[in-house]
Amino acid sequence: MHYGKPKQDAQLIHSDITFFDSSWKRLNLPKPPDNNSNETKEELNQILNYRKSNTIQDKNKIKEQDIGDIERLFIDFLRKKEEKIDNSLIRKITKVSEELSTISLHFKIEFDRPRPFQFLKALGEDPGDIGKTTGSPSYPSTHALIGTFMAMWLSRLYPKHITELTKLGKEIGDYRDKAGLHFQSEC
Repeated sequence: MHYGKPKQDAQLIHSDITFFDSSWKRLNLPKPPDNNSNETKEELNQILNYRKSNTIQDKNKIKEQDIGDIERLFIDFLRKKEEKIDNSLIRKITKVSEELSTISLHFKIEFDRPRPFQFLKALGEDPGDIGKTTGSPSYPSTHALIGTFMAMWLSRLYPKHITELTKLGKEIGDYRDKAGLHFQSEC
């Protein structure tokens, strides 16, 4: 089973990256678990269990965070905390998020791992809600990458919010798993 490599997205990988130098291309991500592995089967069962146990609050968070511009959650957080956040910083945050998306897409195309709902559908199970931001292969989770990076970076700029920013960053990955949009091993 393959996800399929979106040609238009593949072109983004070659776009200019300004905040990160090209050394990211030397990263060696571990391969995701094999499609037929026990780990993948266990993670699929976990997703089915999440579906049964997700609360209304979980479902609302999943929906709130199923957006393409995940950095907005951090910008909104800082505004709610009445932190000074000018347009220059917003542009930087947005650009970094776009570049992280491009880096993630490079590896998504390399590994071409199907999404959990694709596995479930192939197994004759109800695929569930496929979300709005699942138009690329599954591994690695771009939301988890951006959430973790933004939390760490913005915690350095706003150290008094380190606990809440870290919680938000982790939550973004966790809810992708709880939604069944990613496997736990990807978040």
